[in-house]
Amino acid sequence: MALLEIRSLCPGTRLGVWKIQETEAEFYHLYPSLYPFSKELSSRYHNECRRVEFLAVRALVHEMAPDADIDIQHNSTGKPLLPGWNISISHTRGFAAVILSQESVVGVDIEYFSDRVKRVASRFIRPDEMALDLPHQLIHWSAKETVYKYDSEEDLRYKEMRLEPFQLSDGYCLVDNLKSQWKVKVFFEVTSDYVLTFTYGAYSC
Repeated sequence: MALLEIRSLCPGTRLGVWKIQETEAEFYHLYPSLYPFSKELSSRYHNECRRVEFLAVRALVHEMAPDADIDIQHNSTGKPLLPGWNISISHTRGFAAVILSQESVVGVDIEYFSDRVKRVASRFIRPDEMALDLPHQLIHWSAKETVYKYDSEEDLRYKEMRLEPFQLSDGYCLVDNLKSQWKVKVFFEVTSDYVLTFTYGAYSC
């Protein structure tokens, strides 16, 4: 089992990260409660990587909140729904992340560390943002994904969000919602493998 961490951010709010090393069969062996999803997954996803990401998220939810229902549903905008919890999920190549809160609206994103963002930077970075190197570019991308999930009803576009200048040593950035004129504090972590960003309602500004 490649559970990297489960962290308590504040009472009732938890963040978890999973390094995906298991096969589909190993997930079913480790978590028999996942097996009822097998038929649905086989018909929905032809790619085993997608099926494993699906299982990793639900295994992580089980570890974070053992009493929670792991049959995560989604509303019409794609926002995940979990009875008794606010939830946000993300997965990237080799990793899954989940944030749960009984108190606050939440958002999370995880992106594997790669220079692929350089090819599309103009699509999500505004001219008035400072993102000159790869870590800053990845944080801009990931933080905007997090804010999009945090307030999914607004259907924000990348250019409708602006990151205020920040240093990597800060550990957080402020993201301006230019559509509704509010801002949210987004925490970030940069490793050699991934960039992780997350926010929870207690930190909206």
